[in-house]
Amino acid sequence: KDNDGTLLGTTTVGTDGNRTLTSTGTVPEGDINATATDINDQVATDTAVFSLSPAVPVEIDDPVTQNPDGTITVTGTGEQGADIEVTDINGALVGTTTVLPDGTWTLDSEGEVPAGQLTATSTNVNNQETTDTAPYNNTPIAVLDEATGTEDSVTLTGNVSTNDTH
Repeated sequence: KDNDGTLLGTTTVGTDGNRTLTSTGTVPEGDINATATDINDQVATDTAVFSLSPAVPVEIDDPVTQNPDGTITVTGTGEQGADIEVTDINGALVGTTTVLPDGTWTLDSEGEVPAGQLTATSTNVNNQETTDTAPYNNTPIAVLDEATGTEDSVTLTGNVSTNDTH
């Protein structure tokens, strides 16, 4: 049982005197209490302290990529299966994703993101959180589609990501 008295599971001792129990679900840190009852209904108890390993830190790859349409692509690394939430300088949600089995994650924003610091928060299956920050300067991207003209004049056509004046 855990600190709250919740039963974590039951097992039977093998002929070699050993037993193994794999819990289902999340186990909180703290005391784990084991109770053994033999065939004569004699009871023995023991307590062990359970603590979680530290969470794998989340990291944002730098630099953050701004796409021609003004959206951004944020990539990074973290603990496999952890949920990632990225927020902008104002605390607004940029988006969420999950860390892949290879320890990487990618997030594409739905729209433009203001310049400033991005924060990634990772929450693993044990509800442990880690955070990382990265600067984002919202540098416009110019895409030149065509250049035509004569020796006296040139016409350039293309686009510039939003948040830029030209």
